[in-house]
Amino acid sequence: MYDTLYFLGLPVQQRLEQYHKMTFSMWYFYNERYLLSLSHDEVVNGAKTILEKIPGEDAEKFAQLRVYYLYMYIHPGKKLNFMGNELGERVEWNEGRGLSWELLEEPAHKAFYDYLCTLQKLYASKDAFFAHELDTNQFQWLYCKQETEPVYVMMRTGKKESYVAVLNFGDHAVEDFELVLDKKQTWKLILDSGWKKYGGELPERKEELKTVERTKMSEDSEDAHRGSEDGASQKKAADKAEAAMQDGNTKKAVKQVKEHVLKISLPSYSGKLYQLI
Repeated sequence: MYDTLYFLGLPVQQRLEQYHKMTFSMWYFYNERYLLSLSHDEVVNGAKTILEKIPGEDAEKFAQLRVYYLYMYIHPGKKLNFMGNELGERVEWNEGRGLSWELLEEPAHKAFYDYLCTLQKLYASKDAFFAHELDTNQFQWLYCKQETEPVYVMMRTGKKESYVAVLNFGDHAVEDFELVLDKKQTWKLILDSGWKKYGGELPERKEELKTVERTKMSEDSEDAHRGSEDGASQKKAADKAEAAMQDGNTKKAVKQVKEHVLKISLPSYSGKLYQLI
């Protein structure tokens, strides 16, 4: 989790430049056996607590921390969360003192604790979050493009259910964020990091998102893209296409391609968890 903590501690304006700090782990995940660890080492010796690593005012710190933990819990890999992290500790761990349980008397800390408890219950009860992690079909980035916003969309697939987390690590809202999917889908909101009961400002509400089908035009060379199964046939087709291009006789086919588009509105520092229905 070192790369992701580095990302979380950056000034918001620098996060887009370091966008792939949050995706890099999946490059090697299937070749390794590791924990997603927010360990003792991250909260001692001047490292600051997880909460205090984050820039911004208090409410902004908690909002970003909630998004970060949703990222952690939907990411493949077993979790390690050092004691006190669930409280939103403000003081580094010290073997000479106990945990700051009195923080739970403060609304912001109690709301964060409740949020983390909810994530842990989901993780423990839904096999999409923990089972068959090394199956490459069990996880998918639906969106991880370093474009204009620090937004990520991650999907976990279980035996019967699939879940999608939509994460905005930016300091401003993203309206009508478009996600292009390969088939018709309906998403049901089951958790929003911005709900009041978790320390945000939004009332808890029901939400269902449905894809809208649209058609786009795609122009391709018929010869160059004609399919074949064996390598020799592919080379023959490619040579033929190249010769046709030199003769100026290549035919171009304009195709209609259907897309399924989902539009999502994301407040600043927000994480939404949907179930596919």
